[in-house]
Amino acid sequence: MNQIVLAIRGMHCGGCVQRLTKILGHQPNVAEAKLDFQAGRAVLSLTGEPDLAAYEAAIENAGFVYAGVVVAPDV
Repeated sequence: MNQIVLAIRGMHCGGCVQRLTKILGHQPNVAEAKLDFQAGRAVLSLTGEPDLAAYEAAIENAGFVYAGVVVAPDV
């Protein structure tokens, strides 16, 4: 299963994480979403090709700021 790491600004608490985890978990080809508000990252486990436009729209519509894909060897 492929993974992608997204940078997200504006998450400040566990409530933000819960809300955005649910939203991202319902996006195209996302099998699982794991978020960390302190790091400002979302790790998405994918079942297919990523749909970055859908992920960006979902993040922005939820009131957060999509800050792009992170290349992170520590994931």
